[in-house]
Amino acid sequence: MKHATGPWKVRKWVCRWDKVEKHGKEFHRHSSVFDITSPDGLLVSDIKSEADAHLIAAAPELLEALKTCRDFFHGMFNDDSAEDFYENIEAYKVVVSAIAKAEREKE
Repeated sequence: MKHATGPWKVRKWVCRWDKVEKHGKEFHRHSSVFDITSPDGLLVSDIKSEADAHLIAAAPELLEALKTCRDFFHGMFNDDSAEDFYENIEAYKVVVSAIAKAEREKE
């Protein structure tokens, strides 16, 4: 799977109208929407939560940081016999699991 290249940016749009039903009456409510865009301006996602939008926008950098951590663990040992050692380190397992989730691979 190939992700859109980062870094991604968040833009706030205040132009969305939502229908809301309350006490049997229908209302129209103006709400904010946050777009996450790639460097070439393509829409990656849109979401109502600003906090979630910023977390999503940080995803490419977070994935690269996790890969750097994984490579650091691999670099600690130069032979395959040490694989069992770092497979038992909880931080390593968390890093590898998060990378697999981001890249939709089996853990």
